[in-house]
Amino acid sequence: KRVLVQLKLKAGMQVSVDLKEDDTALQFDIPEEFSAVMETDPVAREVFDGLTDGRKRGLIQLVHMVKSPDKKIERALKIAEKIKYGITSPQQIMKS
Repeated sequence: KRVLVQLKLKAGMQVSVDLKEDDTALQFDIPEEFSAVMETDPVAREVFDGLTDGRKRGLIQLVHMVKSPDKKIERALKIAEKIKYGITSPQQIMKS
C-alpha cells in the first residue's frame, strides 16, 4: 500500500517493469574507502578474495552502514585487521 501511494498508483492500474541483470561483481558498489584499505593491505586483500561472495557482501555492507568517510575508513581498517586473524563473520567483527 505504501508503494502504491508513493508511486501514485491505484489497485487495478497497469504498470510496466523493466528488469535488468545486475552485472556488478558482488551486487554492491564497493566503497572507495574499503577499496583503498584493501589496496594497502595485501594480506587482508588475499583473505577477503578467498571468502564466499555472501561473506564479502556482508563485510562490504558493514562499511556501507556508516555515513561519515572517516568512520568508513575506520570500519574498513577494523575489518582488514579482523579478517587477517580469521574473524570473517560480520556479526563477530562488530562484537569486538
